[in-house]
Amino acid sequence: MQPSANPKEWDTWQQEDWLNGCWLATREPNGLNWFVNPMMVGLLKDITFEGQSSIGVNASVGSGTPMNYMDLEPIERFLAIAVEIF
Repeated sequence: MQPSANPKEWDTWQQEDWLNGCWLATREPNGLNWFVNPMMVGLLKDITFEGQSSIGVNASVGSGTPMNYMDLEPIERFLAIAVEIF
C-alpha cells in the first residue's frame, strides 16, 4: 500500500512518473503481488492535490485489466483505477 498526495497538476509527466512506484514493483521477480495506491485529492488549505487512485496485481497472480492513468495508453495489471480526478 502506498498512500500518496500529489500537490501538482496531474499531467502526463506525473502520470508516467507514478508508474515508477508500486506498479513498477509488481514487475520485479520478488516484488509485490498486489498494490493499492490511494491518492488524496482535493483542497487542503491553499494546496490542491490531484491524482488517480489505483489497484493492481503482479503478473504471476493475474493479468488485470488493460487500463492506465487518464492520459496514458492502456497497460496490463491494473484491477481498478479512479476515473475522475479533482
